[in-house]
Amino acid sequence: MDDSVTLIIPIRDRDAWRIEKLVGSLRSHGGDPRVIVVDYGSARHFAEGYAKIALSMGLEYERMETEGRPWNKCHAINRGVRLARSEYICTVDVDIYFVTDPILACKEDPRSRAMYHVNAYWLGKDGNERSARPAGLGGPGGYQFIARRAFEESGGYDERIVYWGQEDNDWPERLKALGYELVWLPEPHRVYHQWHESPEAGSLRPTTASFETMRCCIANRAGPVILQDWGKAVPFSERPVLEAMRGGNPIGIKLEPNALMKYYPAIGLMETKNSGPFIEVVLGPRFIRRPLSTASELIASVLRPLTAIAGLDCSKKINRNFDYFYAALPALKDNGLTDYYISRDLSSVFLIW
Repeated sequence: MDDSVTLIIPIRDRDAWRIEKLVGSLRSHGGDPRVIVVDYGSARHFAEGYAKIALSMGLEYERMETEGRPWNKCHAINRGVRLARSEYICTVDVDIYFVTDPILACKEDPRSRAMYHVNAYWLGKDGNERSARPAGLGGPGGYQFIARRAFEESGGYDERIVYWGQEDNDWPERLKALGYELVWLPEPHRVYHQWHESPEAGSLRPTTASFETMRCCIANRAGPVILQDWGKAVPFSERPVLEAMRGGNPIGIKLEPNALMKYYPAIGLMETKNSGPFIEVVLGPRFIRRPLSTASELIASVLRPLTAIAGLDCSKKINRNFDYFYAALPALKDNGLTDYYISRDLSSVFLIW
């Protein structure tokens, strides 16, 4: 094993075989770093699969009890770095696999303040490498290699950036401001990104989270060093809502679609603490369905190519209760909210006051 490098694989609710394929492809080309799999709150059946593969392949497995919270790649990577003791850190998307050993090329390069990337090729559902689409130099998140000290100097990935996407740009730009050089390894080094459905994408993430992410990125442009206690563990003991959901009986409060867009229902979120310590706020289905919804969706799918060209929107009607709840979360936490759990379909949130 190469103890000078730690490979960190953040994961959530992905098939366990992806870990096996990723690590196996690197080992088949001679790479053998220490590997830490950081599970950011996956469902239990996924977690069991990760633990089993980690044991069989000699990998380390860290479970973070963040189920019911938004995916936070920044936090997951930072946690892996905290567990690492190596001189170098390599982070990868769990959906990629290798066709070379780029780690060796990175280590042999004499530049000490460099961050290395490898171009990713996006595979279709059929997995055909010949028809894979190159991500280009604008997609640095698939593979990154850097000295561990960069995390100490910068304060790690910005853990305020949740869900996924912009952290892959924010992190390299902050490092550039600190004097690091971004280096793209030449071909034949490349990784292939396997197709998967995109959870927490589009309407399955709150628009308000996207606004907050961009605010952080703009602020980081002026101040690239993040002052945060990065990479903290999240044990089960710090998630009282998970314990409550095992056998508790929450008090239910049901909202009409888009109710939180109005003043009194929105401020009523703060008053839920007067109803009891364990609350379920039923936000309602994310997509508002009407009698002719199925027919309208069929028509929209047929017209989508034309509407895209014309710049028109034929998207489904969205229930924005979750967006407004998410925007209110900081105020709720500042005023007594201890823990929360977001259902996977965004139809309910569970609160512990």
